[in-house]
Amino acid sequence: MAETVAPVVHGVRRWLVAVTAFAAGSIAAGAALGWTLGWASARAGGGGEHGAWAAAAVVAAYAAREAGVVRLPVPQLRRQVPQRWREVLPLPATAFLYGAGLGVGFVTYVPVATLAAVAAAIALADPASGTVALAAFGAGRAIVLVAATAGLRDWDAAADRFEHAGSWLRARGGVLRTANAGALAALAGVLAATGVPATAAGAIRLDLGSPHVADPSPGPGHVLAWDQVAGGVVQGKLRVSGVVHDLPGKTPDVDGTRVVVDTGTGFQILGTGTLAVMRTLQLKGTEPALFGHWLVYRRVTSRRRLVLYNLGTNRSRVIASVKMRSDLGEPDVSGRRVVYTVTGRSKSSIRIYRLDRGVTKRVLQTPIWSYSHASVGGDTVVYVRQGSSGAAVWRLDLPTGRTRRLYRVAHGTGQALWSTATTGTASYFTVYTKAESHIWHA
Repeated sequence: MAETVAPVVHGVRRWLVAVTAFAAGSIAAGAALGWTLGWASARAGGGGEHGAWAAAAVVAAYAAREAGVVRLPVPQLRRQVPQRWREVLPLPATAFLYGAGLGVGFVTYVPVATLAAVAAAIALADPASGTVALAAFGAGRAIVLVAATAGLRDWDAAADRFEHAGSWLRARGGVLRTANAGALAALAGVLAATGVPATAAGAIRLDLGSPHVADPSPGPGHVLAWDQVAGGVVQGKLRVSGVVHDLPGKTPDVDGTRVVVDTGTGFQILGTGTLAVMRTLQLKGTEPALFGHWLVYRRVTSRRRLVLYNLGTNRSRVIASVKMRSDLGEPDVSGRRVVYTVTGRSKSSIRIYRLDRGVTKRVLQTPIWSYSHASVGGDTVVYVRQGSSGAAVWRLDLPTGRTRRLYRVAHGTGQALWSTATTGTASYFTVYTKAESHIWHA
């Protein structure tokens, strides 16, 4: 390949054309392979703790191979790219095809196991992440070619450079393989760490006097609202300083000294201190959430919609709308943000609508898991992530993008996770079975 594009053969201008075409082919092929691997993994239910352990095992095995501990084959076709292409095709086409062949990696010689290990790790990724990872591999192939051929003006210089490179590799090959083994071992450790189940040591179950409670909503001090189910009837409850009161509706949401409930015919806003009705809103919808002068709720007609209502101007607008075949999660509002989830046939996402900007942004998206029950408090989003191995409650810090798992239930235990709430520092969620449901605090 180096002989095909070296400027000693074609001149600097055509060398630039050749290496550009090679880079395009290499990056495109690597990206296509990464997307395909990520897509296939997602379709097969990849990801989760089991996927992390499997990927860690593969990567660790190849780390041992690089260290010389075990003998392990690397997927490859042990042949060079076809020389006849440069005899019958124009230089840009030849360079592009050579780049595509080398960008895929496995269709030619693979001297080290890094590509196979990274491909195994993509079992945890979505198509977008896989695309980026192996597009970078393709770019690396192109950079090596540029370094190998740049500035070659005569055959003697080319021969000297290639001979020097070969000698350098022969002299330092052992060190490079050891370094590569260490890098792969570190990657295996990271993958294994993602497969370690979280403990529930940081979460406690609240005693709310009933084995059938859900939909928590905390307020300042010792205020907590929730739903209680008895005899098939859902009743909103409000606890203030240890005293529990009945609410005139369900799915309560607390905002400071106010709480909003769904009465079935509309929404009511009450004071948490006196339970006096502050406002009645004849709005058709469910799952109301309250913050300041904003009320957001879910409404289903020919589509699933989220409606934002301004309590000051009595005006409303639709901020999210999806087709009936997609799921639009219940909204929550805090500060400048409305958070909700959208799950369709091929992907699931957590989205934030900015009240101050009137724009929506996806903060998390994946085709592997299903996101649901998102809540927001300050700069924190708490949500449920459902996968093939079970479900977990996660916490997302918006400024840093860091996530932390708060609680997990494994598949096959009969437990499931439901509604969440957060104050920004404390998190609440519902754990339920066929027989009972409880609210937990973390």
